[in-house]
Formats: sequence, structure tokens, C-alpha cells
Amino acid sequence: MAHKNHLLQLIEGAVQVPQNQNLGSVKLWCDYAIWGLLFYDDQSPWLTLVECIHICFDQKRKHGQVFPHPAPEPSDEHEPVVYCQPLNHPLRHLIFRDSDVARIAATRSADDRARWTEWLAGIAEFYPNISLDYLQKRFSTFGEMARSVELLRSIDIEPHSPKRWTSHHLLPLGPMMLFPDVNEANSPDRKFMRRTGEMLYLMLNRSAQRDRLEPLVDARLLRSDGVWNRLAARLAAPADEEKSQTCGYLPVARHATFDRLAEDWIALLQPKSRELHRH
Repeated sequence: MAHKNHLLQLIEGAVQVPQNQNLGSVKLWCDYAIWGLLFYDDQSPWLTLVECIHICFDQKRKHGQVFPHPAPEPSDEHEPVVYCQPLNHPLRHLIFRDSDVARIAATRSADDRARWTEWLAGIAEFYPNISLDYLQKRFSTFGEMARSVELLRSIDIEPHSPKRWTSHHLLPLGPMMLFPDVNEANSPDRKFMRRTGEMLYLMLNRSAQRDRLEPLVDARLLRSDGVWNRLAARLAAPADEEKSQTCGYLPVARHATFDRLAEDWIALLQPKSRELHRH
């Protein structure tokens, strides 16, 4: 079906809708015309932040910059921000779905090999699409692996949330600790991550403070050498499938709100004078 973007009545000064996005079928246009998306009550601030940091990590990985795309001028075409999301399915299963690791680790059996055998047999029987055999080579004992899983479970953002296990997330302390929102078939469906993080990223990218903000985001939020990230990497699968996403449409090219938002981030992320003195 041909796009009907040319029929849209955009607000004054809006950037052009990119050709790869069809907004002609949108029926509730009021929110789209202002923000570029529809808002839902289930979008928590935590998930907005996680999604935004996910994009920042991927842009840094691919381009060496957090904000590599020039901000558009009014009437220019929307900046083409494409990012990849590793599904990280085995790690997510370990942290948010596996109910046998702690139980088997708590047994008094002195036979460590028997613990591994029992646990891996259960995985093969009930979750045949997941392979976790690699963990036996990465940890000296089953108990060590189980304690690692328990540590990561302690930084679940919303541990008591009734959300499905594929919509639980860890504190975004490193690239290995980020997950997309997916359904039970492991396909992105955006039930709870509804592009608010994309809009946040685009707002920061279009702010007048982006050059000041970028080194702070890189230094304070995008480090991959932290203890938590190394622990997650040790539990994660050797190679993982990625899904490509394109950032949604943000109509306004320039706005004072974008600048104030970036200024708030700078104020939060810049080192305090005592830290500067210490270094």
C-alpha cells in the first residue's frame, strides 16, 4: 500500500516524515502531531530511560558517537536513527524465568556434576530452544553460577511488577544488561516500551547542548568495564540475535524543552567539584 504521508497536516515547522515510516494510517493524530507517538499509562519512566540508554549504547558501538546524526532543520527530513537491540534471551531466561537454579543450588548434594546434569536436563526438557551448556565452562561450580544469577536478580528495576517475564529489566549498568520488550515468541512487540525512549533520545539529539552532553553520557552511563556488566557478560550467551529498529517520528526540529532537558542531564551527570579535585 502506498504511503499517505503527503496527506498529513503537520504542525508549522515540522520536519518531513521519512519515507520508511508510514504515518498515513494513524487515526489519533493529536499526540502524533506534537510528540510523534501515542502515550499509554503503562509506560513507566524507568522503561523510557532504559530504551534511551539502549539507543545510546548502540550508536556509540556503531558510530563511535552517542549523537552521530545531525539534528534536522525545520522542513528538513527526519534524521535516520537506526539501532540494534540484542535479544539477550538466554540471560533474560536465567534472571527472570528460571526457577530451578536456586532450588538445585540449595541442595546439600556434594556432587557438583550432578547439579549441573539435573539443571541442564530440565532446561532441555522444558525449554528446548535455549542452550545454556556454555555456563558449565565459565564457572568452576554450580553454586558460583547460581550466586551470580542471584546477584543480577537483585537489581531488577521492578521486582514486584506483575508484568510478563519478557518485560522485566535490570538497572541499565552496562550494554549486556539491556533487553528489548518482547513477547513470549521472543519478537519485539512494544507492549510496555512504546518508543518514549526513542523520543527522549531524539530530543537530546536535537538540543543545543548535545555537544556538551555527549561526553558526559559516554563517561557516566555507557561504560562496559563495570563489575555488574562483566558479571552479566559472563552469564550471557556467546552470540545473540539482534533486532533492528528505526526511531519513531519527532515532528519538532527545535524546542526550548529539548534544551532544558539536556541541561538537566548535564547537571545530573557532570562530576562534582570534589570529584574533579580528586582526579
